[in-house]
Amino acid sequence: MSEILITCAVTGSIHTPSMSPHLPVDADQITEQALAAAEAGAAVLHLHARDPETGRPSADPDHFMAFLPRIKQASDAVINLTTGGSAVMTLEDRLAAPLRAEPEMCSLNMGTMNFALYPMAERITEWKHDWERPFLEGSDDLVFKNTPRDITQVLTRLGQERGARFEFECYDVGHLYMLRHSVDRGLVPGPVFIQFVFGVLGGIGPDPENLAHMKRIADKLFGDDDIFSVLAAGRHQMPMAAMSAAMGGHVRVGLEDSLTIARGQLARSNAEQVEKVRRIVEEMGREVVTPARARDAGAQGRGSDRDMSAPAIRQAKPGDEGPLNAGLAQLSAVLGDTHRATPEDLARALKAGVARALLAETRPGAVCGAALYSPVFSTRGGAAGVFVSDLWVSDTMRGTGLGRRLLIAAMRDGQEVWGAEFLKLTVADTNHAARAFYDRLGFRPAETDTNMFIDADALNAEETR
Repeated sequence: MSEILITCAVTGSIHTPSMSPHLPVDADQITEQALAAAEAGAAVLHLHARDPETGRPSADPDHFMAFLPRIKQASDAVINLTTGGSAVMTLEDRLAAPLRAEPEMCSLNMGTMNFALYPMAERITEWKHDWERPFLEGSDDLVFKNTPRDITQVLTRLGQERGARFEFECYDVGHLYMLRHSVDRGLVPGPVFIQFVFGVLGGIGPDPENLAHMKRIADKLFGDDDIFSVLAAGRHQMPMAAMSAAMGGHVRVGLEDSLTIARGQLARSNAEQVEKVRRIVEEMGREVVTPARARDAGAQGRGSDRDMSAPAIRQAKPGDEGPLNAGLAQLSAVLGDTHRATPEDLARALKAGVARALLAETRPGAVCGAALYSPVFSTRGGAAGVFVSDLWVSDTMRGTGLGRRLLIAAMRDGQEVWGAEFLKLTVADTNHAARAFYDRLGFRPAETDTNMFIDADALNAEETR
Protein backbone atom coordinates (compact mmCIF):
# COMPACT_ATOMS: atom_id res chain seq x y z
CA MET A 1 0.00 0.00 0.00
CA SER A 2 1.18 3.56 -0.69
CA GLU A 3 1.68 5.78 2.31
CA ILE A 4 -0.34 8.86 3.18
CA LEU A 5 0.27 11.67 5.66
CA ILE A 6 -2.63 13.16 7.63
CA THR A 7 -2.27 16.70 8.96
CA CYS A 8 -4.77 18.07 11.47
CA ALA A 9 -5.26 21.86 11.76
CA VAL A 10 -6.69 22.11 15.25
CA THR A 11 -8.19 25.60 15.68
CA GLY A 12 -6.92 28.15 13.14
CA SER A 13 -7.91 31.82 12.99
CA ILE A 14 -10.86 31.80 10.58
CA HIS A 15 -13.77 30.40 12.55
CA THR A 16 -15.13 32.14 15.63
CA PRO A 17 -16.55 30.67 18.85
CA SER A 18 -20.12 31.57 17.87
CA MET A 19 -19.92 29.15 14.94
CA SER A 20 -19.38 25.98 16.97
CA PRO A 21 -19.20 25.03 20.66
CA HIS A 22 -16.62 22.40 19.72
CA LEU A 23 -13.98 24.84 18.44
CA PRO A 24 -11.03 24.61 20.86
CA VAL A 25 -10.15 27.96 22.39
CA ASP A 26 -8.14 27.70 25.59
CA ALA A 27 -4.92 25.77 26.25
CA ASP A 28 -6.68 22.78 27.83
CA GLN A 29 -9.07 22.41 24.89
CA ILE A 30 -6.35 22.81 22.26
CA THR A 31 -4.10 20.31 24.05
CA GLU A 32 -6.88 17.75 24.50
CA GLN A 33 -8.08 17.98 20.92
CA ALA A 34 -4.57 17.96 19.44
CA LEU A 35 -3.59 14.83 21.37
CA ALA A 36 -6.82 13.08 20.42
CA ALA A 37 -6.25 13.95 16.75
CA ALA A 38 -2.74 12.52 16.94
CA GLU A 39 -4.07 9.37 18.58
CA ALA A 40 -6.60 9.06 15.75
CA GLY A 41 -3.85 9.11 13.12
CA ALA A 42 -2.67 12.67 12.46
CA ALA A 43 1.11 12.62 12.09
CA VAL A 44 1.31 16.44 11.88
CA LEU A 45 -0.48 18.92 14.13
CA HIS A 46 -0.88 22.42 12.65
CA LEU A 47 -1.37 24.84 15.53
CA HIS A 48 -2.62 28.39 16.13
CA ALA A 49 -3.40 30.05 19.46
CA ARG A 50 -6.39 31.98 20.76
CA ASP A 51 -7.06 34.30 23.66
CA PRO A 52 -8.45 31.88 26.26
CA GLU A 53 -10.99 34.42 27.52
CA THR A 54 -12.48 35.57 24.22
CA GLY A 55 -11.43 32.97 21.64
CA ARG A 56 -9.92 35.69 19.45
CA PRO A 57 -6.92 34.56 17.32
CA SER A 58 -3.76 35.41 19.22
CA ALA A 59 -0.10 35.91 18.35
CA ASP A 60 0.97 36.08 22.01
CA PRO A 61 3.82 33.59 22.55
CA ASP A 62 2.56 32.95 26.08
CA HIS A 63 -0.72 31.67 24.69
CA PHE A 64 1.21 29.22 22.49
CA MET A 65 3.51 28.14 25.30
CA ALA A 66 0.48 27.30 27.46
CA PHE A 67 -0.15 24.24 25.27
CA LEU A 68 2.97 23.51 23.16
CA PRO A 69 5.11 21.87 25.89
CA ARG A 70 2.16 19.74 27.00
CA ILE A 71 1.50 18.46 23.48
CA LYS A 72 5.20 17.85 22.85
CA GLN A 73 5.57 15.90 26.09
CA ALA A 74 2.52 13.71 25.52
CA SER A 75 2.85 13.00 21.77
CA ASP A 76 5.52 12.41 19.13
CA ALA A 77 3.40 14.15 16.47
CA VAL A 78 5.20 16.68 14.28
CA ILE A 79 4.43 20.17 15.60
CA ASN A 80 3.69 22.61 12.78
CA LEU A 81 3.27 26.21 13.95
CA THR A 82 1.53 28.86 11.90
CA THR A 83 3.43 31.82 10.50
CA GLY A 84 0.20 33.05 8.92
CA GLY A 85 -1.49 33.71 12.23
CA SER A 86 -4.38 35.88 11.20
CA ALA A 87 -4.62 38.18 8.19
CA VAL A 88 -5.08 41.15 10.54
CA MET A 89 -1.70 40.58 12.27
CA THR A 90 1.64 42.10 11.32
CA LEU A 91 4.45 39.81 10.20
CA GLU A 92 6.39 40.48 13.40
CA ASP A 93 3.34 39.47 15.44
CA ARG A 94 2.93 36.32 13.36
CA LEU A 95 6.57 35.31 13.85
CA ALA A 96 6.81 36.00 17.58
CA ALA A 97 5.65 32.56 18.75
CA PRO A 98 7.53 30.38 16.24
CA LEU A 99 10.73 32.36 16.85
CA ARG A 100 10.38 31.64 20.55
CA ALA A 101 9.26 28.01 20.24
CA GLU A 102 11.57 27.07 17.32
CA PRO A 103 9.33 24.21 16.06
CA GLU A 104 10.51 21.56 13.63
CA MET A 105 7.90 22.67 11.09
CA CYS A 106 6.03 25.86 10.19
CA SER A 107 3.40 26.85 7.67
CA LEU A 108 4.13 29.56 5.11
CA ASN A 109 1.61 31.34 2.90
CA MET A 110 3.10 31.87 -0.54
CA GLY A 111 1.42 35.06 -1.67
CA THR A 112 -0.52 38.22 -0.85
CA MET A 113 -4.25 37.81 -1.42
CA ASN A 114 -7.78 38.83 -0.54
CA PHE A 115 -8.99 36.79 2.44
CA ALA A 116 -12.73 37.32 2.56
CA LEU A 117 -14.59 35.84 5.54
CA TYR A 118 -17.54 38.24 5.61
CA PRO A 119 -20.11 35.82 4.07
CA MET A 120 -19.81 33.74 7.26
CA ALA A 121 -21.25 36.59 9.34
CA GLU A 122 -24.58 36.31 7.52
CA ARG A 123 -25.14 32.81 8.95
CA ILE A 124 -24.69 33.74 12.62
CA THR A 125 -27.69 34.98 14.62
CA GLU A 126 -26.26 34.95 18.14
CA TRP A 127 -22.76 36.24 18.92
CA LYS A 128 -20.74 35.13 21.95
CA HIS A 129 -18.15 37.93 21.81
CA ASP A 130 -18.16 41.54 20.64
CA TRP A 131 -15.07 41.12 18.43
CA GLU A 132 -16.46 38.38 16.18
CA ARG A 133 -18.88 40.28 13.96
CA PRO A 134 -16.57 43.19 13.03
CA PHE A 135 -13.71 40.70 12.59
CA LEU A 136 -15.69 38.83 9.94
CA GLU A 137 -17.50 41.74 8.30
CA GLY A 138 -14.30 43.81 8.08
CA SER A 139 -12.67 41.20 5.86
CA ASP A 140 -14.42 42.73 2.84
CA ASP A 141 -11.55 45.24 2.87
CA LEU A 142 -8.78 42.93 4.06
CA VAL A 143 -5.56 42.04 2.25
CA PHE A 144 -3.56 39.12 3.64
CA LYS A 145 -0.01 40.43 3.16
CA ASN A 146 2.67 37.88 2.20
CA THR A 147 5.11 39.75 -0.04
CA PRO A 148 8.33 38.26 -1.45
CA ARG A 149 10.20 40.17 1.26
CA ASP A 150 7.94 38.65 3.95
CA ILE A 151 8.41 35.17 2.52
CA THR A 152 12.18 35.60 2.38
CA GLN A 153 12.25 36.77 5.99
CA VAL A 154 10.29 33.72 7.19
CA LEU A 155 12.45 31.30 5.20
CA THR A 156 15.62 32.92 6.49
CA ARG A 157 14.76 33.41 10.15
CA LEU A 158 12.91 30.14 10.74
CA GLY A 159 14.31 27.92 7.99
CA GLN A 160 17.95 28.76 7.42
CA GLU A 161 18.69 30.10 10.90
CA ARG A 162 16.59 27.70 13.00
CA GLY A 163 16.24 24.60 10.81
CA ALA A 164 12.44 24.50 10.43
CA ARG A 165 10.84 22.69 7.53
CA PHE A 166 7.75 24.19 5.89
CA GLU A 167 4.23 23.40 4.83
CA PHE A 168 3.97 25.74 1.83
CA GLU A 169 0.34 26.86 1.65
CA CYS A 170 -0.56 27.66 -1.97
CA TYR A 171 -3.99 29.24 -2.43
CA ASP A 172 -3.66 29.74 -6.17
CA VAL A 173 -1.49 28.84 -9.14
CA GLY A 174 0.65 31.98 -8.83
CA HIS A 175 1.73 30.84 -5.37
CA LEU A 176 3.36 27.78 -6.94
CA TYR A 177 5.47 30.04 -9.14
CA MET A 178 6.49 32.11 -6.11
CA LEU A 179 7.57 28.89 -4.40
CA ARG A 180 9.58 27.89 -7.47
CA HIS A 181 11.22 31.32 -7.39
CA SER A 182 12.13 30.83 -3.72
CA VAL A 183 13.65 27.42 -4.50
CA ASP A 184 15.66 28.90 -7.36
CA ARG A 185 17.01 31.60 -5.05
CA GLY A 186 18.40 28.88 -2.78
CA LEU A 187 16.01 29.72 0.07
CA VAL A 188 14.21 26.36 0.09
CA PRO A 189 15.79 22.90 0.24
CA GLY A 190 13.97 20.08 -1.50
CA PRO A 191 11.76 18.21 -1.60
CA VAL A 192 9.05 20.78 -0.91
CA PHE A 193 5.85 19.94 0.98
CA ILE A 194 3.04 21.82 -0.77
CA GLN A 195 -0.39 22.26 0.76
CA PHE A 196 -2.91 23.07 -1.97
CA VAL A 197 -5.62 25.25 -0.36
CA PHE A 198 -9.09 25.38 -1.92
CA GLY A 199 -12.25 27.26 -1.06
CA VAL A 200 -11.06 30.45 0.64
CA LEU A 201 -12.79 33.43 -0.98
CA GLY A 202 -9.87 35.21 -2.63
CA GLY A 203 -8.06 32.01 -3.58
CA ILE A 204 -8.73 29.21 -6.03
CA GLY A 205 -12.14 27.52 -5.87
CA PRO A 206 -12.77 23.98 -4.60
CA ASP A 207 -13.33 22.43 -8.01
CA PRO A 208 -11.87 19.04 -8.99
CA GLU A 209 -10.46 20.49 -12.20
CA ASN A 210 -8.59 23.09 -10.14
CA LEU A 211 -6.90 20.35 -8.12
CA ALA A 212 -5.89 18.60 -11.33
CA HIS A 213 -4.52 21.88 -12.69
CA MET A 214 -2.59 22.73 -9.51
CA LYS A 215 -1.01 19.30 -9.51
CA ARG A 216 -0.12 19.58 -13.21
CA ILE A 217 1.61 22.94 -12.64
CA ALA A 218 3.40 21.64 -9.54
CA ASP A 219 4.67 18.68 -11.59
CA LYS A 220 5.90 21.07 -14.26
CA LEU A 221 7.69 23.34 -11.80
CA PHE A 222 9.14 20.83 -9.35
CA GLY A 223 9.35 17.47 -11.12
CA ASP A 224 10.06 14.86 -8.46
CA ASP A 225 10.89 17.48 -5.84
CA ASP A 226 7.42 18.10 -4.44
CA ILE A 227 5.12 16.25 -2.04
CA PHE A 228 1.56 17.56 -2.26
CA SER A 229 -1.32 17.60 0.17
CA VAL A 230 -4.81 19.04 -0.06
CA LEU A 231 -7.05 21.01 2.28
CA ALA A 232 -10.45 22.36 1.30
CA ALA A 233 -12.67 24.69 3.28
CA GLY A 234 -16.08 23.80 4.64
CA ARG A 235 -18.20 21.12 3.04
CA HIS A 236 -15.57 20.47 0.38
CA GLN A 237 -13.11 19.12 2.94
CA MET A 238 -13.75 15.38 2.63
CA PRO A 239 -14.50 15.17 -1.14
CA MET A 240 -11.28 17.01 -2.02
CA ALA A 241 -9.31 14.94 0.51
CA ALA A 242 -10.58 11.77 -1.15
CA MET A 243 -9.58 13.12 -4.57
CA SER A 244 -6.10 13.92 -3.28
CA ALA A 245 -5.74 10.43 -1.85
CA ALA A 246 -6.82 8.93 -5.18
CA MET A 247 -4.16 11.02 -6.97
CA GLY A 248 -1.38 9.85 -4.64
CA GLY A 249 -1.39 12.99 -2.50
CA HIS A 250 -1.78 13.61 1.19
CA VAL A 251 -4.59 15.19 3.22
CA ARG A 252 -5.28 17.85 5.83
CA VAL A 253 -8.41 18.08 7.97
CA GLY A 254 -9.31 19.84 11.21
CA LEU A 255 -11.63 22.45 12.68
CA GLU A 256 -9.48 25.25 11.26
CA ASP A 257 -10.62 24.23 7.78
CA SER A 258 -14.15 22.92 8.37
CA LEU A 259 -16.49 22.80 11.36
CA THR A 260 -18.63 19.95 10.02
CA ILE A 261 -18.38 16.18 9.79
CA ALA A 262 -21.33 15.80 7.38
CA ARG A 263 -23.79 18.09 5.65
CA GLY A 264 -25.45 20.24 8.32
CA GLN A 265 -23.75 18.35 11.19
CA LEU A 266 -21.06 19.96 13.34
CA ALA A 267 -17.96 17.90 14.05
CA ARG A 268 -17.65 17.21 17.77
CA SER A 269 -13.86 17.25 17.63
CA ASN A 270 -10.81 17.32 15.41
CA ALA A 271 -10.30 13.62 16.09
CA GLU A 272 -13.70 12.86 14.57
CA GLN A 273 -12.55 14.37 11.28
CA VAL A 274 -9.22 12.54 11.42
CA GLU A 275 -11.02 9.24 12.03
CA LYS A 276 -13.33 9.85 9.08
CA VAL A 277 -10.62 10.76 6.60
CA ARG A 278 -8.55 7.83 7.83
CA ARG A 279 -11.39 5.44 7.05
CA ILE A 280 -11.74 6.97 3.59
CA VAL A 281 -8.07 6.74 2.64
CA GLU A 282 -7.55 3.27 4.14
CA GLU A 283 -10.52 1.95 2.16
CA MET A 284 -8.72 3.32 -0.91
CA GLY A 285 -5.67 1.22 -0.07
CA ARG A 286 -3.53 3.97 1.45
CA GLU A 287 -1.46 3.35 4.59
CA VAL A 288 -1.49 6.15 7.19
CA VAL A 289 2.05 7.05 8.31
CA THR A 290 3.23 7.53 11.86
CA PRO A 291 5.02 10.69 13.00
CA ALA A 292 8.31 8.75 13.04
CA ARG A 293 7.76 7.70 9.43
CA ALA A 294 6.82 11.28 8.50
CA ARG A 295 10.09 12.55 9.94
CA ASP A 296 12.52 9.84 8.91
CA ALA A 297 11.19 8.42 5.67
CA GLY A 298 8.42 10.76 4.66
CA ALA A 299 5.29 10.28 2.66
CA GLN A 300 4.78 8.92 -0.80
CA GLY A 301 4.93 11.14 -3.83
CA ARG A 302 5.11 10.36 -7.54
CA GLY A 303 4.28 6.71 -6.94
CA SER A 304 7.32 5.71 -4.89
CA ASP A 305 8.55 6.14 -1.34
CA ARG A 306 9.94 9.58 -0.66
CA ASP A 307 12.47 10.65 1.94
CA MET A 308 11.33 13.95 3.47
CA SER A 309 14.83 14.31 4.87
CA ALA A 310 16.36 14.06 1.39
CA PRO A 311 19.49 16.15 0.82
CA ALA A 312 18.88 19.87 0.52
CA ILE A 313 20.43 21.56 -2.51
CA ARG A 314 21.61 25.14 -2.16
CA GLN A 315 23.84 27.66 -3.89
CA ALA A 316 27.43 27.67 -2.63
CA LYS A 317 28.33 30.80 -0.70
CA PRO A 318 31.59 32.28 0.66
CA GLY A 319 33.06 29.85 3.15
CA ASP A 320 31.86 26.77 1.25
CA GLU A 321 35.03 26.44 -0.83
CA GLY A 322 36.60 23.85 1.49
CA PRO A 323 33.70 21.34 1.47
CA LEU A 324 33.15 21.97 -2.24
CA ASN A 325 36.80 21.28 -3.06
CA ALA A 326 36.82 18.17 -0.85
CA GLY A 327 33.85 16.74 -2.75
CA LEU A 328 35.37 17.52 -6.14
CA ALA A 329 38.65 15.94 -5.00
CA GLN A 330 36.74 12.74 -4.28
CA LEU A 331 35.34 12.89 -7.81
CA SER A 332 38.87 13.28 -9.22
CA ALA A 333 40.02 10.27 -7.20
CA VAL A 334 37.19 8.12 -8.54
CA LEU A 335 38.03 9.15 -12.12
CA GLY A 336 41.78 8.70 -11.59
CA ASP A 337 42.40 12.37 -12.42
CA THR A 338 44.94 14.72 -10.90
CA HIS A 339 43.24 17.26 -8.65
CA ARG A 340 45.12 20.56 -8.58
CA ALA A 341 42.33 22.89 -7.53
CA THR A 342 42.47 24.45 -4.07
CA PRO A 343 39.74 26.13 -2.02
CA GLU A 344 41.40 29.43 -2.86
CA ASP A 345 41.13 28.68 -6.59
CA LEU A 346 37.43 27.96 -6.22
CA ALA A 347 36.90 31.09 -4.11
CA ARG A 348 38.42 33.26 -6.84
CA ALA A 349 36.35 31.62 -9.57
CA LEU A 350 33.09 31.90 -7.66
CA LYS A 351 33.75 35.50 -6.63
CA ALA A 352 34.60 36.51 -10.20
CA GLY A 353 31.43 34.88 -11.49
CA VAL A 354 33.27 32.63 -13.95
CA ALA A 355 31.81 29.63 -12.13
CA ARG A 356 28.86 28.83 -9.92
CA ALA A 357 28.39 25.88 -7.61
CA LEU A 358 25.68 23.91 -5.85
CA LEU A 359 26.04 21.86 -2.68
CA ALA A 360 23.80 19.02 -1.49
CA GLU A 361 23.65 18.41 2.26
CA THR A 362 21.89 15.83 4.39
CA ARG A 363 22.24 18.35 7.23
CA PRO A 364 24.14 21.63 7.54
CA GLY A 365 27.81 20.90 6.88
CA ALA A 366 27.26 17.27 5.80
CA VAL A 367 27.96 17.61 2.06
CA CYS A 368 26.99 14.62 -0.07
CA GLY A 369 26.95 16.11 -3.57
CA ALA A 370 28.14 19.08 -5.62
CA ALA A 371 27.98 20.61 -9.08
CA LEU A 372 30.39 23.16 -10.56
CA TYR A 373 29.21 24.93 -13.69
CA SER A 374 29.62 28.06 -15.80
CA PRO A 375 27.97 29.94 -18.69
CA VAL A 376 28.67 29.13 -22.32
CA PHE A 377 27.34 30.53 -25.59
CA SER A 378 26.68 28.62 -28.79
CA THR A 379 26.75 30.58 -32.05
CA ARG A 380 25.50 27.43 -33.76
CA GLY A 381 22.43 27.42 -31.55
CA GLY A 382 22.26 31.17 -30.99
CA ALA A 383 21.71 30.68 -27.28
CA ALA A 384 23.42 30.68 -23.91
CA GLY A 385 23.87 27.44 -22.01
CA VAL A 386 25.21 25.81 -18.86
CA PHE A 387 28.48 23.88 -18.93
CA VAL A 388 28.79 21.45 -16.00
CA SER A 389 32.47 20.81 -15.47
CA ASP A 390 32.08 18.67 -12.35
CA LEU A 391 29.21 16.64 -10.90
CA TRP A 392 29.90 14.68 -7.73
CA VAL A 393 27.60 12.45 -5.65
CA SER A 394 28.91 10.58 -2.61
CA ASP A 395 28.94 6.78 -2.65
CA THR A 396 26.16 6.60 -0.08
CA MET A 397 23.83 8.79 -2.18
CA ARG A 398 24.32 7.15 -5.57
CA GLY A 399 21.15 5.73 -7.02
CA THR A 400 18.91 8.14 -5.07
CA GLY A 401 18.36 10.63 -7.90
CA LEU A 402 20.63 13.26 -6.36
CA GLY A 403 22.75 13.64 -9.51
CA ARG A 404 19.65 14.33 -11.57
CA ARG A 405 18.44 16.85 -8.98
CA LEU A 406 21.78 18.69 -9.08
CA LEU A 407 21.68 18.90 -12.88
CA ILE A 408 18.11 20.22 -12.83
CA ALA A 409 19.05 22.81 -10.20
CA ALA A 410 22.07 23.93 -12.25
CA MET A 411 19.93 24.24 -15.37
CA ARG A 412 17.28 26.29 -13.58
CA ASP A 413 19.92 28.53 -12.04
CA GLY A 414 21.43 29.12 -15.49
CA GLN A 415 17.99 29.87 -16.90
CA GLU A 416 17.35 32.50 -14.26
CA VAL A 417 20.80 34.10 -14.13
CA TRP A 418 21.85 34.21 -17.79
CA GLY A 419 18.93 32.85 -19.82
CA ALA A 420 20.41 29.42 -20.51
CA GLU A 421 18.57 27.20 -22.96
CA PHE A 422 20.68 24.04 -22.82
CA LEU A 423 23.12 22.13 -20.63
CA LYS A 424 26.30 20.42 -21.76
CA LEU A 425 29.04 18.41 -20.08
CA THR A 426 31.94 16.11 -20.88
CA VAL A 427 31.99 12.39 -20.07
CA ALA A 428 35.19 10.34 -20.04
CA ASP A 429 35.11 7.56 -22.64
CA THR A 430 36.12 5.07 -19.96
CA ASN A 431 33.36 6.08 -17.52
CA HIS A 432 30.67 3.74 -18.79
CA ALA A 433 28.45 4.09 -15.72
CA ALA A 434 28.33 7.88 -16.11
CA ARG A 435 27.59 7.58 -19.83
CA ALA A 436 24.69 5.22 -19.09
CA PHE A 437 23.37 7.65 -16.46
CA TYR A 438 23.37 10.58 -18.90
CA ASP A 439 21.84 8.43 -21.63
CA ARG A 440 18.95 7.60 -19.31
CA LEU A 441 18.40 11.31 -18.68
CA GLY A 442 18.11 11.98 -22.41
CA PHE A 443 21.53 13.51 -23.11
CA ARG A 444 22.82 13.00 -26.64
CA PRO A 445 26.46 12.96 -27.73
CA ALA A 446 27.92 15.73 -29.89
CA GLU A 447 29.13 13.32 -32.55
CA THR A 448 30.80 15.97 -34.74
CA ASP A 449 32.74 17.69 -31.94
CA THR A 450 36.08 16.93 -30.30
CA ASN A 451 37.15 18.53 -27.03
CA MET A 452 40.52 20.24 -27.46
CA PHE A 453 42.66 21.96 -24.79
CA ILE A 454 45.71 24.19 -24.54
CA ASP A 455 47.01 25.94 -21.43
CA ALA A 456 47.63 29.69 -21.28
CA ASP A 457 51.46 29.51 -21.32
CA ALA A 458 51.51 27.31 -24.38
CA LEU A 459 49.14 29.56 -26.28
CA ASN A 460 50.98 32.73 -25.26
CA ALA A 461 54.20 31.20 -26.52
CA GLU A 462 52.67 31.10 -29.98
CA GLU A 463 52.91 34.91 -30.06
CA THR A 464 56.71 34.76 -30.28
CA ARG A 465 56.86 32.18 -33.06
